[in-house]
Parts: sequence; C-alpha cells; structure tokens
Amino acid sequence: MEQRVRHEWHFDYLDPSSQWVFVNVTPFARSLGLYITELGHFFQDGECITNRKPENTFSLNMRVRSDDTAPQTTIRFTGGEPMTMPHGEARDYLLITDNRTGYVTEQYGKNEGYFIQFAGPLAEKYCQVLLGDEPCRLIFFRPYTRYVKTFDELLFLFRQPPSDRRDAYANMLLISLLRRLLLGAEIDTPLRVLNPYVQRAYEILEQRFMQPLRMKDVAASLHISPAYLSRLIHQETGASFADCLTIIRLNHAKQMLQITDIPVEDIAMACGFSHASHFIRLFHAKEGLTPLRYRKLRRQEQEETT
Repeated sequence: MEQRVRHEWHFDYLDPSSQWVFVNVTPFARSLGLYITELGHFFQDGECITNRKPENTFSLNMRVRSDDTAPQTTIRFTGGEPMTMPHGEARDYLLITDNRTGYVTEQYGKNEGYFIQFAGPLAEKYCQVLLGDEPCRLIFFRPYTRYVKTFDELLFLFRQPPSDRRDAYANMLLISLLRRLLLGAEIDTPLRVLNPYVQRAYEILEQRFMQPLRMKDVAASLHISPAYLSRLIHQETGASFADCLTIIRLNHAKQMLQITDIPVEDIAMACGFSHASHFIRLFHAKEGLTPLRYRKLRRQEQEETT
C-alpha cells in the first residue's frame, strides 16, 4: 500500500510552478478599507494539514480542477463542526472563510486552486452579508473563467512595485469579485438578460472597463459583427454599447468615491475615462451632482447611520 507523506503548513507540498505573494500592505491600501494581504495560485500534490491561527482577515479559496480520485478536503473551524468537500462531487467551488476564529484544513491528492486573503473594515461588512453568522460559505459555480481572470490579474498586480495606482486597481478588482458573489455565484452576469451574446458582452465590459474598449473589439471576441451586437444590446437593454460601458464605469467610480479619498482625477483614469472633465460632465448628467458633492453627501449619510 502506498504510504502518503504528510506536510505541515504551506510550502513543501506545492508544485514548483505555484505562485505565492505576501503583500506588504501600504498605508494607502489600508486607507481604502479593503486590502489584500496574501494571495497565490497553487498546484498541490500530497497530503497537507494547515493550521491557521485566528487573525482579523477573510479568505477566498477557489478550487478549479482536481484529481477526481482524491477523496476529500475537510475544514474545521475552532469550536465548530468539520465541513467536508468531496472532490469528485464538488469539482469547482469557491470557499469564503472568516479567519477570525482560526481553522484547520486536511487535504490530499492533486489540486489546482487560487487563494486570496484580505482585510479591512469593508472586508468585514462585505463578508457579514456573504456569510451571516456562519464561519464559511461554499459556492459552486460554472463557468469559472471570469473568476480565474480576476485572480490572475491580482497576481500580476502584486508582482509589480507598490504604488497607489496598483493598490486602487487591486481594490476595485476585489470589490468586483465580491460583488459578483453577493449577486449570486450561479448568475453568469449581474444583468438579467436572456441573450448569451449580451451576457458575455457585459462580462467583458465588467472585466475590462478600465481599458479603452471599442464595440468592434468586443464583437470580434464574440465572433459576431459590431452591427449585430449593437442591435442585440439595444433590444435587451434599450441602451447603446457606449451607454452601457459608461454606466459600468460610473458605477465603479461611485464605489471609489464612497469608500476612498482618491482624487477625482485619479478615479476618472482608474475607471477608464480619458479626461477628468469628461468624467465629471457624465457623472453630473447621470447623478445630478458633481463627484465631489456626491462623495460628501454619501459620507454624511454614512456618518448619520453609524
């Protein structure tokens, strides 16, 4: 009978192709209220016991592929019942965990997964909604490509030198990921549209809203003509491609205005607007007030409710 080798903690059971980043959190990142402390892309092979001590963080653990012959992964929270995830039955899942009580995991076999650990006052608020009174939540999802793209982008970012721009972009990506989970992991897009081309187009807009985007490029990625995509979007939403992209960008800008002190000019650039003046004009047309006035009013509302 084959003898399994048991590994303690993180490193010696990981394939050399695994990536692991421990983030040196900057003061600017902390000021955003939601920041990443650790993340990685892991190829695991072997038996591992992980004992994580209590800490004021939360985690997203995504397993995207596995060896179906591997029996199971078990997670046991301090003072709680063990939670078992059979690999063959739960092929793709994302586990959200509250690390404030600590936990022990036991797993073995071949797995590929992603891990993000994050913290901050906003992390507590998001996870309070996602978890309620439970220490973790298991979500099954398909397809997982959107989530993988976000994880890969975050890994790329944190291999770059620290900067306010890097941390602001990472904050937005994490918020976008949490928002998708809040809306429901089994929903492929936040919009309740029926046409799959429009669904996929909105996914692309959400993933790449901070970049220059043209309808012909989105249409090309869907292997349809720009005119056909334009007609489908209008039929489903009553809006044009440009209007939909602007709304997505403005929604992300509103989130940043509410939870950060980033200057309006930097928010405009981070959200894909070429000029701050253009952003301010569009924002005023949609919201009826300037970005700075919007930030002030939202801060006042938050203070009144706390």
